Amino acid sequence: MAAYTTEGWSDFLVASAGASAALAGLVFIGISINLTRILAVPGLPARAGQTIMLLATALAVSLAVLGPVDSHITVGLEILGVGLAGWVGVMWIQRHTGADPSGRSSRRRAIVLLQIALLPFLVAGVTMLVEAGGGLYWMQVGLILSMLVGLGNGWVLLVEILR
Repeated sequence: MAAYTTEGWSDFLVASAGASAALAGLVFIGISINLTRILAVPGLPARAGQTIMLLATALAVSLAVLGPVDSHITVGLEILGVGLAGWVGVMWIQRHTGADPSGRSSRRRAIVLLQIALLPFLVAGVTMLVEAGGGLYWMQVGLILSMLVGLGNGWVLLVEILR
């Protein structure tokens, strides 16, 4: 696979789109099953929303790059635009979430993990535009991290909330 052309990436992107959609479904199920408990824990509704935003970003990046592409600039702008929208959405939710009165570090850890998962999309977009620095390999990192963080948050919303 080449870093600055989408040739050879279609199988990975199809798998990524399917996996991110499945994980988003898992998170929705976790939210619906445990809605009362999630709403009772400060910060957890925001974490659920941020997780949906993260997985939606991964899905949108996968689908956007799968579409017909004219140039590395088009791909770079698509990844940068979708990644930036996802990052802004996660930060907007974080900003509009009240402070955690317990001062638990798990909430801070969750937002750091979300940031780590989303920032590679921004790097991918920029490096695609300039054709230097990694290009689509950064997108690959972002997609994998998004799914791992989404899976972890799905576990919290579906299983850990019951402890």
